[in-house]
Amino acid sequence: MLLSRIAPSTPEEFAAELAEAALRNKRIAIVGNDTKLRMAGPAIETESVLSTSGLTRVLRYEPKDLTISVEAGMPFRDLQTLLAQNGQMIALDPPHTASATVGGVVASDSSGSLRAGYGTARDLVIGMTFATLEGKLVRSGGMVVKNVAGLDMAKLMIGSFGTLAAITSVNFRVHSLPPRTETFLFNPGTLDEALEWRRALRAGPLQPIACDLLSPGAASRAGRRGLLIAVLAAGSERALDRYRAAWRDAEKLTGETARAFWSGVREMFSEYMDREPNGVVLKVSTTLSDMAVAWRELKDENITVGRFLNGVTWTFEPEASRAPALLAGWTRRGWQAVVAYASHEFRMGQTLWHIPEDPAARNAFEAMERVKRLFDPQQILNRGRLYGRI
Repeated sequence: MLLSRIAPSTPEEFAAELAEAALRNKRIAIVGNDTKLRMAGPAIETESVLSTSGLTRVLRYEPKDLTISVEAGMPFRDLQTLLAQNGQMIALDPPHTASATVGGVVASDSSGSLRAGYGTARDLVIGMTFATLEGKLVRSGGMVVKNVAGLDMAKLMIGSFGTLAAITSVNFRVHSLPPRTETFLFNPGTLDEALEWRRALRAGPLQPIACDLLSPGAASRAGRRGLLIAVLAAGSERALDRYRAAWRDAEKLTGETARAFWSGVREMFSEYMDREPNGVVLKVSTTLSDMAVAWRELKDENITVGRFLNGVTWTFEPEASRAPALLAGWTRRGWQAVVAYASHEFRMGQTLWHIPEDPAARNAFEAMERVKRLFDPQQILNRGRLYGRI
């Protein structure tokens, strides 16, 4: 059945549509530009689709204050292009950059390699407006970087996959574009050598804005061989000279070659899912010391990328049948793991969000369920999208 798609042109209209859906107990899906359809849980029992694609305005931009407010349907790439005209950026590099919307990036809490230097959306969102099923527009936070009033409400929406309310606009902290960048590539012979390299980096003065570990399988997709450490350094020419002096033997990339390399890393998993739609992409969060344990359970030929300074590992598993055992094993060790991308059929039949069996994790999940009931007591909004659990 072809579902109707509504794209209100104002936040007020968006809120009114949500209130109408609630009044009729009509199950509704919130979408942006459909880039997250294979992520998280499948939208189930949907009767109508409400899109943010009509909400694309820049509401307020203060270049000197390093803040900007835009509507949720604005393409993320358009936002970055606008900011670049003033030598600025949103310090996020999420996948699907070519077509993702601002609201989709925030609602999915998407980030990439720049997480090492700048954090995630939770560190960059300073406020937002969202529409509730009561038909209200709720404003949380503001346009001041250090403002903390009301931010907890906004943080509930980040990573919620639209299961609580519909984000209609987002206020961001803006960063200046680095004056110069340079990419350094290393080929450690073994995982142990890679860990020793990381130990030396963390003990020293250098602070790159990105640092990823690529498996041999992932490195081959980037035109390299073997285990690969990729580092993005930023700063003045004098600052970059310090990196060059420390890493004289590294392969160095600049300009378009470097941009193409990092773009390939950013889009690697979404593109692989396009080629092999029956595979699955898993994400596991560990401590830095446990990261090696997780990696030793994966095959070299797997497409695996680790945020080497954050403990988050992404891996493409072509044999979907192997995924449940991997996820269960990670959870038994106390790590949180999710199915990040998978086919609709796989997501309908599998547990997607695996949390450790300990009191703290159970209490956190129970709190999330209570929040869901508070915002959406009828369970009609993006039902099942939060990894099939909420």
